[in-house]
Amino acid sequence: MSSKILVCTQCGYVGKAEGAIKGSMLVEIFLWCLLIIPGLIYSAWRSSSRHTVCPKCKNPNLIPADSPRAQKIMNESMSKEEIEEVVSKSKKEEEKSGNFKKKIYIAVGVSIGFFILINLIALL
Repeated sequence: MSSKILVCTQCGYVGKAEGAIKGSMLVEIFLWCLLIIPGLIYSAWRSSSRHTVCPKCKNPNLIPADSPRAQKIMNESMSKEEIEEVVSKSKKEEEKSGNFKKKIYIAVGVSIGFFILINLIALL
């Protein structure tokens, strides 16, 4: 199993985690409107508080699916077919996101190349 697949120790969720940031965007905006220093301090704190949580129960205690404890949790709460289905679904999602990233890099490269070509033509 891939280590990108995580298991929630609280609810037994198996899959990808979601990102979370402590604090409030509204408070951050308010502090930026007051003065630069309070907004900067609050923004720095919020940025440093990024962590992953379970999409179902928001618990931050997620463990890799290939760990012994995760295997025990999955075997107690899921059938072998369900485990295989979740793992194959997560692998397919990883492949899709990898292909999307490749397409983005290609598009950016082509755009930069086109921009350079236009500038070279303009110089002539």
